[in-house]
Amino acid sequence: MADALGITQAEAATRLSKLIEVFRQNLGDQKSINLQNFGTFSVKKSEMRKGYSPILKKYVYFPPKKVLVFHASSQLKEFVKNI
Repeated sequence: MADALGITQAEAATRLSKLIEVFRQNLGDQKSINLQNFGTFSVKKSEMRKGYSPILKKYVYFPPKKVLVFHASSQLKEFVKNI
């Protein structure tokens, strides 16, 4: 990343850590992040679901949780398709 931007390793690390902090803040507030020509990151709440535990040999319920979701942009999908 540093070579591509023509900056020092320390400056690249600082910029990357700031970008990650912005991601954490926005996703923590359940806001979506749209990176143009790349895709959208968002947080989605999954519902409680039923599953089978082979150890307990019975059905158990998994609690609801928040999951990170990524939707690729059409430009990214087209790029990957043509590789």
